[in-house]
Amino acid sequence: HRARLPPRSLPRGHMADTWGTLRPSDSAHRRCTQLDGLWAFIADHKDDGHASGFCSGLPESGRTPIAVPASWNEQLPELDSFLGPAWYERTVWAPLGLTPRQRVCLRFGSVNYSCEVYFNGERAGAHEGGHLPFEVDVTCLLRSSGEPNLLVLRVDGRLEPTHVPPGGGWGAMAPGCFPRASFDFYPFCGVQRSVQLCVRPASGLEGLKIETRLEGLSAGAASAANVVMRCRCGTGVSRVRASLWTQGGVEAGEASDGTVDAETAEARCAVRVLRPTLWAAGAAYLYRLRLEALDADGAPIDSYEQRLGLRTVEASDDGLLLNGEPVSMRGFGRHE
Repeated sequence: HRARLPPRSLPRGHMADTWGTLRPSDSAHRRCTQLDGLWAFIADHKDDGHASGFCSGLPESGRTPIAVPASWNEQLPELDSFLGPAWYERTVWAPLGLTPRQRVCLRFGSVNYSCEVYFNGERAGAHEGGHLPFEVDVTCLLRSSGEPNLLVLRVDGRLEPTHVPPGGGWGAMAPGCFPRASFDFYPFCGVQRSVQLCVRPASGLEGLKIETRLEGLSAGAASAANVVMRCRCGTGVSRVRASLWTQGGVEAGEASDGTVDAETAEARCAVRVLRPTLWAAGAAYLYRLRLEALDADGAPIDSYEQRLGLRTVEASDDGLLLNGEPVSMRGFGRHE
């Protein structure tokens, strides 16, 4: 499982996996529960965890508590130079009141480098690459709400020439450096970002692309902003309604409805904002975007919210332009 949306019939030149997934959020139709905290952990020095049945639960002997999110190299001194594999375990309770119209996913913000996900002893999915979030659907593997569910992860950070960036004996920054790699940082391993249990409609909003177009731009201000949303939708969604709200809770523009195209499964909405407050360096003003997915009868079956800054960024001969004005760049972060 590589965090891809289900394949659909798309026009030539479009790819289903270019959308990604919506960020976790709480709404009238969505709930997210943090699974961060102390997990059980075992370093699999012999790489025999599969044969020893770790997929169905870690043995009591040899396990140690470890914080998630964080790399094991930073927490356990004896594993300072250990790249894997290793195993994680924790108990997960099913959300109360689940219905057949909902699905439950595990969302991982980052796991470095490869990760196998086991839920109640079953392999629920896998992902490779520590730089992007991914999700695994566990709806069909959930036990009843009165029983605990067992979540087990196998994480392997060992370097390979095919990884991004490449390693595994390929190149070296300096003689004797560890590990041998072509990059100049240590590849810390483990569950590096938050883990969440997400409940959302079985069919609803699945992807979102936003484009901001500014009018009358002068001296870092605009006379109007057109916010164009392209929404990827599941079956059963007929229309999508979009609205934009100020930090004071005032609707910033007239709400827009977009009809879902049967061929592309996309809906297009546009909200026009007069005299918008732009996102600027030192003044990062954020609006709140609200989306509602409506069925054929006009009833809401999904809703999603996220914060949104109205701005344009472009590169020109004058340098980097933010809202049409040059931005002074004094340095940059090379990596964490």
